[in-house]
Amino acid sequence: MTDLTKVKIAKILFSARFWVATMVLYLTSRDISTALVFQLIGFYYAMSVLLEYPTGVIGDYYSHRISVFWGYIILALSYILLSLSGTIWFYGLTLFLLALGGSLVSGSDNALLHTVSNDFKKDYSQVKAYGITVTFLAVSIGGFVSAVDLRIPLYLTAVFLISASVVVITTKIRVSGKTENNNLISVGIEGLKYAVTNKQLLNIMIVSALIGAFFFNFKWLYNPLFLSLGLNVASWGVLAGTATLLIAVGIKFYEKFSKLNVVIATLILLVAVLSVGITSLPIVALAGMFVAHLMRGYFETKLMVDMNAVITKSVRSSVLSLNSLLIRAGATAFMFTGGIILDKFSMMILMATSVAIFLLIGLYPLIKIRKLKFQGN
Repeated sequence: MTDLTKVKIAKILFSARFWVATMVLYLTSRDISTALVFQLIGFYYAMSVLLEYPTGVIGDYYSHRISVFWGYIILALSYILLSLSGTIWFYGLTLFLLALGGSLVSGSDNALLHTVSNDFKKDYSQVKAYGITVTFLAVSIGGFVSAVDLRIPLYLTAVFLISASVVVITTKIRVSGKTENNNLISVGIEGLKYAVTNKQLLNIMIVSALIGAFFFNFKWLYNPLFLSLGLNVASWGVLAGTATLLIAVGIKFYEKFSKLNVVIATLILLVAVLSVGITSLPIVALAGMFVAHLMRGYFETKLMVDMNAVITKSVRSSVLSLNSLLIRAGATAFMFTGGIILDKFSMMILMATSVAIFLLIGLYPLIKIRKLKFQGN
């Protein structure tokens, strides 16, 4: 089995998140109030933001392979610890470990794939499509086994992560950015400077952060959206699952139409997002949700491929982690302001505000990306 195949398998196994549908229910079953559960989630988000870039630098300095391996191990340990009884402090520490493990994987996993791939565009889109399908299956299975015991999804996730760690550590990849003339701090500074001074990369990262932050939190919008549409609760899982699978369709769409004008693709995305807010017409709102997720798959793949095309090897993990940091920071801001808008106004106002913010911040970078592509052709 080649190193490329092993890295692909590890990333697909990592996508098996059986706990997604029942994590909040599990924590409340441990006598933690709903308010405290969401405070814990907020703490996890905050730690993920703080740890994201430093762990990416670690991957560049030491080894993407080692960073990913320990990330998988720490994540597996975290899910096992979550299955135990404990105080609020115990769960807070466990979520910190969860953030640390996730941050060690984030950035370094794609950098590792880029190292062994001769066709990153093809290999990344393939792994992402398979990974989303596995996520859908794992979440669905997790919901069923939770009826038996709420801890089973945690155990299953840990098993898949341990399997992924075994696969990735057996690779023979030995790439490191460590030299006699640099250290962790210098590598971190180099990554920041590169991201800021490379205008093409910076523009791509801004657009990626805006789109990524919006969809990072879309799972929290399903509940209020479906309620406003008056849909039967029994249909919620099917609709959310269908939206998830359409991300994979969007990835395949990118493979076939990677040369699509980025402005046209963005227009389709923004119209779809606005349509989600038309809750007076359920068919229109759901169609908008489905198309938005399809375009999410297209853009997430396109932007990741474009970013990797302009990043030098020595700072790849650092830059990709910085991009993830921007997405998580934007998602945190969106979660706070989006909740206020939904409480005070409506889904339409939230969607319109999201589109307006994208146009305000992302229009100029988008135009620059388009010009650079045109000049490159």
